Amino acid sequence: MDGGIGPHFSFGGGGSFSFFGGGSTIFFSAFKQQINQPSTYKVITMSWLEHLNPFSWGTVTFWILIVFFILVFLRTGHTLMRTCRFSKIRKYNVQKKVKNFEQVNHAKFSFLCGPGDEQYCKQEDINFIHKFLTANFPNQIIEVPHNICSLWIPRDGFTCGTEFQDFKPHEGRAFESFLTYQMISNRMQVTWYNLRDGRRFVAGVCVYLRTEDERTFLNPALEYKALQKSLDMWYDYTPQKRRSAKYACMQHGGLMKGVNMKKIVDRYQETSYQEMQPGDPIPNPPDYTALLMDEEQN
Repeated sequence: MDGGIGPHFSFGGGGSFSFFGGGSTIFFSAFKQQINQPSTYKVITMSWLEHLNPFSWGTVTFWILIVFFILVFLRTGHTLMRTCRFSKIRKYNVQKKVKNFEQVNHAKFSFLCGPGDEQYCKQEDINFIHKFLTANFPNQIIEVPHNICSLWIPRDGFTCGTEFQDFKPHEGRAFESFLTYQMISNRMQVTWYNLRDGRRFVAGVCVYLRTEDERTFLNPALEYKALQKSLDMWYDYTPQKRRSAKYACMQHGGLMKGVNMKKIVDRYQETSYQEMQPGDPIPNPPDYTALLMDEEQN
């Protein structure tokens, strides 16, 4: 009966019982319809998906913008990395044209040039290199070759290697030392020399000139301020001391007596750096990105 008390439930034999009466049946039916009825936002979303054309101009423009912002983020990031930007997978644009480079070394910098007399990079960037080197190395006669592809500037105590971003200490790399790389602008990369005790020093900076066929829209001009900042923030690298004759005799005597010198050697290596003198710069510089941000705020 619909007038019974309570909701009624049916069983296989047709019997039923009720708790709230037949009015509850109408309530639950209306509640079920309300749940199943899609909301206004859901109707609009489903209608948009039904008429969505993945090849329409609006959709293509959206994905182009997404890719553009991703590229801008990757190019302007200042994160320290263990691998350089232009690795074996992602090559510098000029490497796609030139297979063999000629390295022209000078006292304070090096040029990486392409073969022949062909000009590979924009004249604007070549003029930039000449202006920067003339301002920072006034005692040298600066002649930038027209077939230049990249500029390498090592820090005092370091020398240029044979690959992009490769800078090495004059006396060779210390035990467990390694290099890290940091883009300071779209076309400039700093190489950090890291010691196992946590200290790090700028080993050099590499400037990548734009090729003539590169679009200025995605590849802006070289930044003079960023490159100058990288020179001003460099910290002097103090190489390890050579083992003294006294230490060599001590080690030899210990070995002759059967003493395990491993712990002594490790302890000596950890403290074998020259001590700082009053007025020396701090050997562990702050993050380069923070320096740039402070400079922009000032």
